[in-house]
Amino acid sequence: MKKYIYLLLLLAACQSPRQAFEAGEYDKAFKKALDRFEHSQGDPELHILMRRSAEQILQREHGLRDQLYASDDPADWAEALDRNADLQEQLSPALPYLQSTLQFELDGLQSEYQRTRPLIYQAYLDRGRQRMLEFDTTGRKSTAQAAYFDFRHAEEYAGNSVEASLDSLLKAARKGGTLQARVELDPPFFYRFDTERALDHLAGPAGDFYQLSYNLHPAEADCVIRINFSDVDVDEWEDSSEDHHTKEVITGHETKRDTSGNSYEVPVYEEVSGTVAYITHHKRASLSVSVNIINQSGQCTMSGCSFSDQVEARDEQIEISGDTRAIPSHITETHFSDLPDDDDLAEELIDALARRVVGCLR
Repeated sequence: MKKYIYLLLLLAACQSPRQAFEAGEYDKAFKKALDRFEHSQGDPELHILMRRSAEQILQREHGLRDQLYASDDPADWAEALDRNADLQEQLSPALPYLQSTLQFELDGLQSEYQRTRPLIYQAYLDRGRQRMLEFDTTGRKSTAQAAYFDFRHAEEYAGNSVEASLDSLLKAARKGGTLQARVELDPPFFYRFDTERALDHLAGPAGDFYQLSYNLHPAEADCVIRINFSDVDVDEWEDSSEDHHTKEVITGHETKRDTSGNSYEVPVYEEVSGTVAYITHHKRASLSVSVNIINQSGQCTMSGCSFSDQVEARDEQIEISGDTRAIPSHITETHFSDLPDDDDLAEELIDALARRVVGCLR
């Protein structure tokens, strides 16, 4: 299968400009003809293929842009303008070879580009103003938010002639579209201070159009954010394992005589055994948090979330019993050191979950 795919890619790479043109792949045919024409001695066939491909591309893009310009949505006009810019970039390298064909078309594209930018600017500006009038009537903050983005788009197409009022329009739309959120925090019973410290910087702007506050009066809130922590659950336990070791050690020497009557000593071996016990002390803290959103004004679009996490500390003690000569030299007895206390583990958990809560709401 891989060889088949590779073969298809190879064939596509080797496709000639004429083959691409006959397959209706005019962009590919144009590029291939241009690349080869620049490295040839001006092959007439490549010149013809390049020109005919350019004509097909221009015809296609003209139809697509006409459809987009016929829309009532300035975003479609902006898409047509992007296509215009891309088309100029695509065709301009061939201008030295297709002067008579392309110069008129490229001049027309540039003229179209210059005419369309202010039209898009004005369309976004007018729509934003209309939406702000609607917001003044209905109080729907989503309308002011939409107006804000209209004004932002208008900025993109304003060029050097930005209206002095555009900045004030942006500020008015942002202010009108900002939703107020009251934060209500239910911390773990014994860790109120740590939780409030970890989430203190949550208050302030969030996203494009939210303002979070702990002190907001409930009647002024579009959203009520209830952050509920569970109690910190701490578990401790031990587990153990043993390794048994044996080794032959010299316990003495025995005198022997050879056939000539000479005496000599040989070592006497004895198998000894010892045990290494590994005892691991575990401490694990667990915590969960849920963020619930109450849509108090009917305009809140925030979503809730929930998280849980745990952190574990462990310590190991090594005990040796039996004959220590059987124990490998790199193993030594150790004793338990102090594990983190419950407060330290809880603080680490609270900080970790607070970061995730901030990520959820910001």
